Amino acid sequence: MAPTVIIVRAVTGHSLKDCGEPGFWLSQIHPEDRSKVLADRWTLEERGEVSREFRFRHHDGGVILVRDRTAIKRTDRTCIELISVWVDAERCGKLGVGNSGARLQEALGQNIIDTSPDAFLVLDERGLVKEWSERAQGMFEINAAAARGQALDELISLSAPLHDRPDLLARFLDLVAVRPGSRCRFLARSRGGAEVPIEMQLTPVRLSGRACFTGFIRDISGQVLTETRLLQAQKSAAVVRMAEILAEDFGRILELVIGTLEGLSWPGGGDGGEDVLGMARSAAMQGVELTRSLRVLAKRGGLKPEDVDVSERLQQIEPLIRQFAGPSVAVEMALAAIDALACIDPDDFQHAMLDLAANARDAMPDGGTLFIYTHRFQVAEYVDVAPEMPPGEYVAIGVDDSGCGMSAAVATMAFDPFFTTKSKGAGLGLARVYGFARRSGGTAQIQSVPGRGTVVTLLLPLVSGGAAEPQNARKPA
Repeated sequence: MAPTVIIVRAVTGHSLKDCGEPGFWLSQIHPEDRSKVLADRWTLEERGEVSREFRFRHHDGGVILVRDRTAIKRTDRTCIELISVWVDAERCGKLGVGNSGARLQEALGQNIIDTSPDAFLVLDERGLVKEWSERAQGMFEINAAAARGQALDELISLSAPLHDRPDLLARFLDLVAVRPGSRCRFLARSRGGAEVPIEMQLTPVRLSGRACFTGFIRDISGQVLTETRLLQAQKSAAVVRMAEILAEDFGRILELVIGTLEGLSWPGGGDGGEDVLGMARSAAMQGVELTRSLRVLAKRGGLKPEDVDVSERLQQIEPLIRQFAGPSVAVEMALAAIDALACIDPDDFQHAMLDLAANARDAMPDGGTLFIYTHRFQVAEYVDVAPEMPPGEYVAIGVDDSGCGMSAAVATMAFDPFFTTKSKGAGLGLARVYGFARRSGGTAQIQSVPGRGTVVTLLLPLVSGGAAEPQNARKPA
């Protein structure tokens, strides 16, 4: 719970190295004040803020009276940061109590701005930048000197996905003037051209007698990704449910059609009548195959899950994967997840991997490389990538091809049943893969870059109490 070392150095004269040593901060507090300072930590934890004075040994050997104000800033559910402002109380006392309080407030405000993960800015009433924090400079790759005096909407190319208007910022400033503290989402661009989804919150103030707006800009890339993943999961679950209903209804209709066709014969024979009936039966059987695919997609019963060593199972079906990939595709494997047991239907898993191999083959008509790998991780580390997954240990199966890739718009629909960019096929391959992952308690994700290839990743929960992964992972055969 030591204060920021830069603040300690400025007030006490101690070096950064000394300030960073464990126990140094406490050792320099006057012995008579030490117990009081330690007792204040309970007040800090209870109230979230504490103000106090204590004697502290200066680097030159003297003793100074420190006025300290410390506040708790929680970064997430498990971690906290402490924001502290130290001033030399005796030096400030010579300037008067009022000046001391003003300087303390100013220092605290500046410290919050400097340590905030959000970008701080000040705009005039026309939307021109007056102040631009260090975080803003890093977020948009634009230094303060270049930003001041520029129109914010032009400086960072503000836009909104559903509102293609040139006066977005002006309309937002009008809203803020009526409803202080309002927030709005925009798309912005850094100087390097990277697109950054942001949330801006502004409040109207008067500075030096002029109307201005102060506020923060937050990079919400992670939040947007989380929302997109959750939406995809909800959409896919709804589509799978629809596929289940269609398969059942369509299956019953086909049973009636096929039964009727089997009982028919063309009067008098000849005249190609039997050929017509044969074509009808063939079309009906194609419908049966499509219904079977729908039932696989929406599979509820009939599963035979067991504890399967994922890497070992991949080694077993490697010949089939190579066969499905075809002679022009080089298949490589790096199975780093050793003794990684997942409770899955082994045949279901095999069908999913063969679907992925076939999909990769079709994306590489002129040949290429198919790279399959496994590894372990704690899902908490990837909470923004797999928000629909509960915390725990998972195994990732990655299938990486060097094919034609797909755009972001196409990738968002790739797991949808019947969606395909191919001239042939029902568009159920990737949908079956996603269905397998969800039935197994996991999920599937896709990343792709046009012209550079596609990576499909299956995330499957490991069996609790499974064997730990050795330090030196064995090489795949």
